Amino acid sequence: MDDNGKFTISLLSGHLGRANELTLKISKLINSEPVITTATDTNNKIGIDSLSNKYYWEIINKNEILEFNKAILDEKKY
Repeated sequence: MDDNGKFTISLLSGHLGRANELTLKISKLINSEPVITTATDTNNKIGIDSLSNKYYWEIINKNEILEFNKAILDEKKY
């Protein structure tokens, strides 16, 4: 959070580490503005890493998350 508690900021591991979820919960509790800057969130998309948390999937090759989420953002179909 900033010093005045106006903003609650997600800094590390937004999806896999659930920092974005925590940011939203804290901001609601203290009535602050959540700051989430992950590309999928700012574009109203759900990333594969967020889906893996929601459905308890294991991502074996975490190096591919970025490419997969980029495909989601670019609306690529395979």
